[in-house]
Amino acid sequence: MAKQNVRRLLEELHASLSKTENPDAELRALLKQLEDDIHQLLINNPENTASPASMLTEQLRALGTRFANDHPQLDPILRELADTLGKMGI
Repeated sequence: MAKQNVRRLLEELHASLSKTENPDAELRALLKQLEDDIHQLLINNPENTASPASMLTEQLRALGTRFANDHPQLDPILRELADTLGKMGI
């Protein structure tokens, strides 16, 4: 169920990004890397340890804060994604 929620949130993130006027290359690259990292973690099913997985949750929160002014529609999705991954132990 949690993995389905992560996938749904990633789809929402893509949909929201596609509606964004003139998203810059940096934002697109960061979100693509983030998505790749999440998919990799979901495939590997990491243990609950302080690892790149826990850093991913912090990265999501930082991205939300960083782009909140220019792309406010992305912030709530990124925060929910971070919370969902945190609840999964990631």
